[in-house]
Amino acid sequence: MSAAGTEGFLAVARIARPQGRRGEVAAEILTDFPERFEDLHSAWLERPGSEPEAVEVEDAWPHKGRIILKFSGVDSISDADRLRGRLVLVPQEEKVKLPSGSYFVEDLTGCRVLRKVGESTEE
Repeated sequence: MSAAGTEGFLAVARIARPQGRRGEVAAEILTDFPERFEDLHSAWLERPGSEPEAVEVEDAWPHKGRIILKFSGVDSISDADRLRGRLVLVPQEEKVKLPSGSYFVEDLTGCRVLRKVGESTEE
Protein backbone atom coordinates (compact mmCIF):
# COMPACT_ATOMS: atom_id res chain seq x y z
CA MET A 1 0.00 0.00 0.00
CA SER A 2 1.61 3.24 -1.04
CA ALA A 3 -0.96 5.91 -0.18
CA ALA A 4 0.44 8.87 1.74
CA GLY A 5 0.06 8.45 5.48
CA THR A 6 -0.55 4.70 5.41
CA GLU A 7 3.08 3.61 5.84
CA GLY A 8 3.22 1.03 8.62
CA PHE A 9 -0.39 -0.11 8.10
CA LEU A 10 -2.13 -2.96 6.26
CA ALA A 11 -5.47 -2.52 4.50
CA VAL A 12 -7.99 -5.18 5.61
CA ALA A 13 -11.17 -3.70 4.07
CA ARG A 14 -12.47 -0.90 1.82
CA ILE A 15 -15.74 0.76 2.81
CA ALA A 16 -18.26 0.41 -0.01
CA ARG A 17 -21.42 2.06 1.33
CA PRO A 18 -23.67 2.63 4.34
CA GLN A 19 -25.56 -0.44 5.57
CA GLY A 20 -28.65 -0.01 7.70
CA ARG A 21 -29.77 3.12 9.55
CA ARG A 22 -27.48 3.23 12.58
CA GLY A 23 -24.18 4.11 10.91
CA GLU A 24 -23.02 0.65 9.91
CA VAL A 25 -20.97 0.29 6.73
CA ALA A 26 -20.60 -2.56 4.26
CA ALA A 27 -16.96 -3.13 3.34
CA GLU A 28 -15.11 -5.19 0.76
CA ILE A 29 -12.81 -7.66 2.51
CA LEU A 30 -9.17 -7.19 1.45
CA THR A 31 -7.60 -9.84 3.67
CA ASP A 32 -7.20 -13.59 3.21
CA PHE A 33 -8.02 -13.87 6.92
CA PRO A 34 -11.60 -12.55 7.36
CA GLU A 35 -11.78 -14.22 10.77
CA ARG A 36 -9.58 -11.36 12.04
CA PHE A 37 -12.73 -9.18 12.13
CA GLU A 38 -14.20 -11.35 14.92
CA ASP A 39 -11.79 -9.86 17.47
CA LEU A 40 -11.20 -6.45 15.86
CA HIS A 41 -11.88 -3.80 18.50
CA SER A 42 -9.87 -0.94 17.08
CA ALA A 43 -8.69 0.03 13.63
CA TRP A 44 -7.59 3.03 11.63
CA LEU A 45 -9.40 4.74 8.76
CA GLU A 46 -7.46 6.07 5.81
CA ARG A 47 -7.62 9.83 5.37
CA PRO A 48 -6.21 10.73 1.94
CA GLY A 49 -3.47 13.34 2.28
CA SER A 50 -3.39 12.96 6.06
CA GLU A 51 -2.47 10.50 8.79
CA PRO A 52 -4.97 7.65 9.41
CA GLU A 53 -7.67 8.21 12.04
CA ALA A 54 -8.04 5.79 14.97
CA VAL A 55 -11.53 4.31 15.38
CA GLU A 56 -13.20 1.96 17.84
CA VAL A 57 -14.96 -1.00 16.23
CA GLU A 58 -18.20 -1.66 18.14
CA ASP A 59 -19.25 -4.64 16.05
CA ALA A 60 -18.37 -6.59 12.90
CA TRP A 61 -20.16 -9.42 11.12
CA PRO A 62 -20.07 -11.05 7.68
CA HIS A 63 -22.95 -10.39 5.28
CA LYS A 64 -23.24 -11.48 1.63
CA GLY A 65 -19.50 -11.73 1.00
CA ARG A 66 -18.69 -8.45 2.73
CA ILE A 67 -18.01 -7.39 6.29
CA ILE A 68 -20.43 -5.06 8.08
CA LEU A 69 -18.65 -2.72 10.48
CA LYS A 70 -20.06 -0.45 13.19
CA PHE A 71 -17.65 2.25 14.35
CA SER A 72 -18.12 4.21 17.57
CA GLY A 73 -19.37 7.74 16.83
CA VAL A 74 -20.73 6.83 13.39
CA ASP A 75 -24.44 6.74 14.15
CA SER A 76 -26.34 7.74 11.02
CA ILE A 77 -26.55 6.96 7.31
CA SER A 78 -24.97 10.34 6.49
CA ASP A 79 -22.08 9.71 8.93
CA ALA A 80 -21.51 6.31 7.30
CA ASP A 81 -21.76 7.74 3.78
CA ARG A 82 -18.82 10.07 4.51
CA LEU A 83 -16.64 6.97 4.98
CA ARG A 84 -17.37 5.59 1.50
CA GLY A 85 -14.22 4.46 -0.32
CA ARG A 86 -11.91 4.72 2.70
CA LEU A 87 -9.58 1.88 3.66
CA VAL A 88 -9.85 0.16 7.03
CA LEU A 89 -6.30 -0.30 8.31
CA VAL A 90 -4.51 -2.22 11.03
CA PRO A 91 -0.93 -1.63 12.19
CA GLN A 92 1.71 -3.66 10.34
CA GLU A 93 2.66 -5.40 13.61
CA GLU A 94 -0.85 -6.93 13.72
CA LYS A 95 -0.15 -8.90 10.53
CA VAL A 96 -1.43 -12.48 10.81
CA LYS A 97 1.34 -14.92 11.70
CA LEU A 98 1.84 -17.44 8.91
CA PRO A 99 3.02 -21.02 9.33
CA SER A 100 6.66 -21.80 8.61
CA GLY A 101 7.35 -21.87 4.86
CA SER A 102 4.46 -19.49 4.02
CA TYR A 103 5.03 -15.87 3.03
CA PHE A 104 3.12 -12.71 2.18
CA VAL A 105 3.63 -11.44 -1.38
CA GLU A 106 5.13 -8.16 -0.09
CA ASP A 107 7.75 -10.20 1.80
CA LEU A 108 9.03 -11.66 -1.49
CA THR A 109 10.35 -8.40 -2.93
CA GLY A 110 13.77 -9.00 -4.47
CA CYS A 111 13.44 -12.80 -4.48
CA ARG A 112 14.04 -15.00 -7.53
CA VAL A 113 11.36 -17.47 -8.59
CA LEU A 114 12.64 -20.95 -9.38
CA ARG A 115 10.73 -23.83 -10.89
CA LYS A 116 11.79 -27.45 -10.67
CA VAL A 117 11.43 -29.25 -14.01
CA GLY A 118 12.29 -32.92 -13.73
CA GLU A 119 15.76 -33.06 -12.17
CA SER A 120 16.81 -29.51 -13.09
CA THR A 121 15.81 -26.08 -11.80
CA GLU A 122 15.14 -23.08 -14.07
CA GLU A 123 14.34 -19.41 -13.48
